[in-house]
Amino acid sequence: MCKHIAQSLKNRSKSIQNAIIAYNEAAAVLTPPCRKITWDEIVDFSYLLEFDILHDTHEDVREKKWATLQNRLLMSQFFKYIHAEEEIAWVHVEVKRLLTHMVDKEQEVCGKAKEVEVEDPALVLQLCLYWMEQSWYNQLHRSCLFAITKLRGFDLANRHY
Repeated sequence: MCKHIAQSLKNRSKSIQNAIIAYNEAAAVLTPPCRKITWDEIVDFSYLLEFDILHDTHEDVREKKWATLQNRLLMSQFFKYIHAEEEIAWVHVEVKRLLTHMVDKEQEVCGKAKEVEVEDPALVLQLCLYWMEQSWYNQLHRSCLFAITKLRGFDLANRHY
């Protein structure tokens, strides 16, 4: 799977390939020449922390404050914390959406059952059986979702359920 993704990136990313070529050309003219990089190396870089490209530069960036292990870990934790706050905001939105969806689906199924009650009793029976099973799962989810809404800090504004 990763090989397919890498091949797709390779086929579609001329700008990255051009940057690799430009880097390798610049690295070759330095004194002493820096090592060249390949497409496969770029694909294998999963985080900026793994890039060794700056290792061969004139200035030793390893001594910079931002390059120390402790500070990198601290920055990583800080950005995870900021991202977690964003995720919590999305959880608030999604909880409300899911509760609203469950109510809307119940009204839709019950409305459809009433609509075809006279014409097709067999369909009404199937809709009721479907809804009995679905409502059991919805009740489990509702209890969990309502527990989330009771947590300190949950955004109660704009309730849609």
